[in-house]
Amino acid sequence: GANGEPATATTPADDAAVAPADGRPGTTMYVSWGGSGRGQALRAAVELAASAERDLTSLAILDARTTADLDPELVDAIEDELVWLLRAQTRMIRRELGFASTATEVVVRRGRIVDVLKTAINDLGADRVLIGAPALIDPGTEHVESVHRLIEIVDEGTGVRPEIVDPDDHQPAGSAGATR
Repeated sequence: GANGEPATATTPADDAAVAPADGRPGTTMYVSWGGSGRGQALRAAVELAASAERDLTSLAILDARTTADLDPELVDAIEDELVWLLRAQTRMIRRELGFASTATEVVVRRGRIVDVLKTAINDLGADRVLIGAPALIDPGTEHVESVHRLIEIVDEGTGVRPEIVDPDDHQPAGSAGATR
């Protein structure tokens, strides 16, 4: 979005949206930022949301630390391209998997990852948050440790514990008790 406004695009369900079985509005949020997640993780998030009859919001975060030195017009263009790419990718996955009735929304926001994530959970009403497994799976890496710390901070600040999606087994780590 221009002028630093959050960019958003909604892909309505190809059929009528399916209400969650328990009657709650139930929104699953898939979160990605530079280096976290892959296309397979988004695919797994679509499958998890659809199989639970939940809407899916795909949140892409432009980390302020990596975009601070860029021209604001370039960041706006990057944001617009991310919305287009994620919307196309999500629509393709939904149709390929036969989940055309799963409503999806793509949101791109800028800022410090933990702050953006906590705000988005509250603003968008997400009660399940899925994070793509870090590209580097070596448990000794700082990136993996920071993802686990991010999960703790977000859980403490929102009461929603993000889950890491492993695209190889489609089961989020810590999937039992996703919310409190």
